[in-house]
Amino acid sequence: MGRDRSLSTIVASVALLPAAGSAYLAWAGAPAPLLALSCWVTAVGFVVAAAATDALCLHTTGLLGKTREGRIRRASWVAWWPYHVGLRLKLSVGKLLTQEPLWDRVADGWYLGGWPNHASLLPHDNVSVVDVTCELPRAHAVSRYCVLPVWDTKAPTLQQLDDAVDFCLQESARGNHVYVHCAHGHGRSATVMAAALIKSGKWRDVDDAVARMQAVRPRVHLNTCQLRILREWDARRGSVEMAQTQQPNGILR
Repeated sequence: MGRDRSLSTIVASVALLPAAGSAYLAWAGAPAPLLALSCWVTAVGFVVAAAATDALCLHTTGLLGKTREGRIRRASWVAWWPYHVGLRLKLSVGKLLTQEPLWDRVADGWYLGGWPNHASLLPHDNVSVVDVTCELPRAHAVSRYCVLPVWDTKAPTLQQLDDAVDFCLQESARGNHVYVHCAHGHGRSATVMAAALIKSGKWRDVDDAVARMQAVRPRVHLNTCQLRILREWDARRGSVEMAQTQQPNGILR
């Protein structure tokens, strides 16, 4: 269950450190600028934690200023710099500790992975990209790009899954390679990849999809909400396909 901790819980826990520091600085009579800085870091942490809760996460994916083109507005870097800096440190430390490759090929022409912070890190020259983050900027100029703003540890909506799957299958049909990424390539992006390759017919169902991804990329882990939305999407897809194979009188074509 430890791996199912939500982003809001993680960020709120980390924000307790500068909160304690702010209390100490106030007690010690620290200079006002230093106290203000500490309080701002604390406030940013708690605001992000609140925004990423289940109650608000669907309505706050634009908080960090990510545009439909994948850019993060300058005002966001100024206002939310403590979170942006903390996130970069987390990604860097995680990469050093795990030695996990940025991406892995999960099927011919299909790649699953983490945030590519430079175009040279993309898995192929002829690649279309699905970005399943609301907190990380686009760092490449790939023309075939689809962004699904989703908070870390949360799941795409059914509509987002439909949109991403359609994009992936269209790009694959054009002969392009497809790269689906989130921050680490473990949860959000794996949810989208599973849906796309199930609909493509390459993978049978949710359990088969998860097993195949984990065989190639062992740290893939779909948490409770991601598995729930993926199973709901797959069940709905199956119902639609069954209905489409029947005539109005219920006789199979």
